[in-house]
Amino acid sequence: MDAARASSVADATAPARPSSAPPPTRDISRGPSRLAAGLVLTAAAVLAAAWASLLIGPGDVPARAAWNAILDYDPSVKAQLIAQEVRIPRTVAGLLAGAALGLAGAIMQGVTRNPLADPGLLGVNAGAAVAVVVAIGVFGLTSPDQYIWFGFLGALGAAVLVYSVAARGRGGATPVKLALAGAATAALLGSFTRAILLTQRETYEQFRFWEVGALSGRDARCCGRRSRSSSSASSSRSASARA
Repeated sequence: MDAARASSVADATAPARPSSAPPPTRDISRGPSRLAAGLVLTAAAVLAAAWASLLIGPGDVPARAAWNAILDYDPSVKAQLIAQEVRIPRTVAGLLAGAALGLAGAIMQGVTRNPLADPGLLGVNAGAAVAVVVAIGVFGLTSPDQYIWFGFLGALGAAVLVYSVAARGRGGATPVKLALAGAATAALLGSFTRAILLTQRETYEQFRFWEVGALSGRDARCCGRRSRSSSSASSSRSASARA
């Protein structure tokens, strides 16, 4: 009885023997296939959303008219005119804005080595906002073509400030220090922005439209190209003048 109890105690206290079975291996071949499937699904969703943007709106634009507006444009057809002058620029502007936002987030996450980083967390948005408010309230700029450059400069200045603050001290600009410096910078610049907006109502009215943004009312000029109808009209006027 005592011998059996002693053997059981010895077995319990003995170190565990390493298992001879091989460790489970991770199937890394599924990674590229899953990535490719995700990219295909994302591209299909973007194309479906872009096509729906051409069809959906106040005016009636059938699918055939939208397709002809892209490949065989006829300005005399009202549906094609709506698609070419309103829907297509709106869709292109939305795609460019979405790509820019995604690229900005990817760059922030790659530079800071933080999967949660974004321009708002690192104070870049706050820098752009305070610069635009200063451009509207102090310099009296009213057109987005004018104060958008102040937004770029403010975003650049805020990024440099955040990195300079985070780089001080031991260890350099670590992800934690970048996040903390960005949050502090965003709070500081945001207080300046709110102080100006609370004292200037007209500046607030213009700034809130810039901050929210919209895709409505965008024409071909917002995408860096001239309107086809205006170019054809100008060419016809010049031809008639020569005649």
